[in-house]
Amino acid sequence: RRILAYIFQDRVRLYGITVSNIPQKIAEAVQDRQTGQEDTKKKDEMNKRYEEVLEKLKANGYDPQIHPAFSEYIVNVYGIIKEYPPPGSPDMKNICDPDNLKIGR
Repeated sequence: RRILAYIFQDRVRLYGITVSNIPQKIAEAVQDRQTGQEDTKKKDEMNKRYEEVLEKLKANGYDPQIHPAFSEYIVNVYGIIKEYPPPGSPDMKNICDPDNLKIGR
């Protein structure tokens, strides 16, 4: 959710947007519905944010060919975190630690 909110900053609702379809949804978001014109400035800004996120994720072992579908599966099976642990707690540190999030390492 945070990744999507960062990329699509002008949207309150993110229904229909998943980590698998971000490029397609960027293309849709920058298209003017009345004129069909593409807002290239907005597209460049959104793509820049998307690339920033991808680079940070890749530095921690993220594979864009595998992890989007895997993350959707995890959310569909287990849901999202509705209540975060208190800031600074061991549980919160574990949630935010990239080493704890790496599978098979």
